[in-house]
Amino acid sequence: MQVSIFNNIVNFRTPFSGNFDLIQKYRGACEGSLPYNNTVDIVETGLMQKDKWDFWHIDIPFSISNDEAPAPTVNNVPIGCNHGQPGGISLYLPGHDKTIADIGSLWKDEDGTIFVLLYTDDASVAFVSENINPSETDYAFKNQITGTLVHVADAVHTASVTPGDKRGVKWIEPVNRYTKRQIIAYTDGKAEIVSGGAECDYAEIHEEYDIVNPASMVRALHENRPRGGYTSIPQAMGDTMIRCRYIYRIEGDGTTVIDFSYEKVQDVRFQVAMGAMFQEKLDAYGGGIYRCIPKTLPLDTPEGTFDFSVPLSIAPGPFPREKFITAKYWENPVSPPDRIVDIFRDTGGHDRMGFACGYLPVYDGFPEKRISHLDRAVQVIRTRKAYPYFMSGDLPSLHGIAYKKYFLPAKDNAFVYTVPAEGKTYIYMHFFAENTLEIPVNGKPMLLESSDTITYKTENGILQADGTRGYAVFVCK
Repeated sequence: MQVSIFNNIVNFRTPFSGNFDLIQKYRGACEGSLPYNNTVDIVETGLMQKDKWDFWHIDIPFSISNDEAPAPTVNNVPIGCNHGQPGGISLYLPGHDKTIADIGSLWKDEDGTIFVLLYTDDASVAFVSENINPSETDYAFKNQITGTLVHVADAVHTASVTPGDKRGVKWIEPVNRYTKRQIIAYTDGKAEIVSGGAECDYAEIHEEYDIVNPASMVRALHENRPRGGYTSIPQAMGDTMIRCRYIYRIEGDGTTVIDFSYEKVQDVRFQVAMGAMFQEKLDAYGGGIYRCIPKTLPLDTPEGTFDFSVPLSIAPGPFPREKFITAKYWENPVSPPDRIVDIFRDTGGHDRMGFACGYLPVYDGFPEKRISHLDRAVQVIRTRKAYPYFMSGDLPSLHGIAYKKYFLPAKDNAFVYTVPAEGKTYIYMHFFAENTLEIPVNGKPMLLESSDTITYKTENGILQADGTRGYAVFVCK
């Protein structure tokens, strides 16, 4: 595989088929501090013809996005990754006199609430109140400014601020305090940190950061203000509440395996963990995108009944406005849904490409561990985006492995894909009509779970499965 870096984008190019290589582009893996959460995030994927050498060119685009980083939810708000904490109040005030040197200064509205100047640019200025709750781990911020803000302390420019009619929400950010961001290439077992480009067997992005408590960040913004004021937008400061670690391993065939962990440092309400987000897709072959969420029952919604146990078109038309796949809709009450698959079809209705995203049954990803902290497995919404939940509810610290995989469907109405991890290979087979699937294997595969409609055997290094409608999951050492 080949790795190349340009500006803040790292490009991974891996062999995919006879004529094409797979291109996957990530941002945030190699740039320093910015005035927002500059997280690792996949931004574009697709196929490039093998005879082309412009690393940044894509012939068949599969996805373009800038919102696929898996932010955890704390105190009812997605935070970390590319999300800040809502709570700031942005005022549109062209001609104001506030500058970066005024950030961290104290102000008071006519109700007596203390505000901290959070951000400023040529046309706007943003303030955030001090924590209005008695608990620092159950923080809250005043959502409006009453009357005029008058200066209390530490501003360079002290003229009072009268909010105008145009107001908006400003995130409290950056809340990510980075401790590690590296791209590492591995060749013949040897590791090399990548700064420009590399050819290798596989590569990893290492990302580690602390999510700081927003209430402590607001306080620290004032307490740490240097004499004379800040000279640039300050980076995340304050007390750590969640410690995040991600290792994105891009295998030689393009499979992305994500080893993720969340350590709860403070007694906050850690409510949702996702090790991966599901990329929005482009209709690359003209026949539409069809989504499958295995191990689910038909969903009853105000917009109709939707059966995602088979590939279902996500084209414009009736679609769930917002639906959580709770235990009521699990096919097996002790084995919750753990993957989502999109199938790209051509204008003739044939399956041309597949994409799978899910969680492996390792660490805290075993079904019996997930159901102890899982009140919803997937969320589907009208924008055609889907959110695969690793755990949800009142969460402890946790550790899991997610994956993203582009693959070529073996046949119409049946597909198989593999995921290498932890020295093993996981094999996922799905049938939507009577069919036979075969795949070479090393050793004897062990069946992890399957539908009653599937039969299988292994002979001469070939795993063969026959089925009508259902799935089978195997693991090989």
